Amino acid sequence: MLITKIFFIARTSTQPHFQEIFIYSSFFINSMKLFFSNEDSVFGILIGVILIGLSGKLFNIPNIPILYGILFGLSLVLTVLDILAVFTALHRHFMITALNWINNVVDAVLELAFIAYFFKLNIPFISTVIVPHLSSPSNLFIIGIFFVVVSIFWLIAHPFID
Repeated sequence: MLITKIFFIARTSTQPHFQEIFIYSSFFINSMKLFFSNEDSVFGILIGVILIGLSGKLFNIPNIPILYGILFGLSLVLTVLDILAVFTALHRHFMITALNWINNVVDAVLELAFIAYFFKLNIPFISTVIVPHLSSPSNLFIIGIFFVVVSIFWLIAHPFID
């Protein structure tokens, strides 16, 4: 309620400092998502399909580390924006909010691990604990299925949650 009042004052005020507050606040609130509310879920399905293809279990796709590293980087940005969006949607049920936040943290860690894997980066803890497991086709397949299933769940659940 307080945020709404601040936005109203900022929108109706002609004083420069209130306009600056409005511009900053509008950017912060609107930057939680780039284009639409489920973009991270759609991108999660794409990332999952790529991982399933890299595993070679159902189909094969060529290994292009630079492209996949960039895609995982973009996916990490979308996940961070979704983590911030969770804090702006605390009006939801506590368990849904907690489940969404935990899912986003797991996604972010996996995406960071894949960025380290594809770009051959040395990220403390992630490079030593998680990255060695990413060379296994079985693990790629399982993580790909995880991304696809979880993303489809959030796509289906989104209209009922908000």
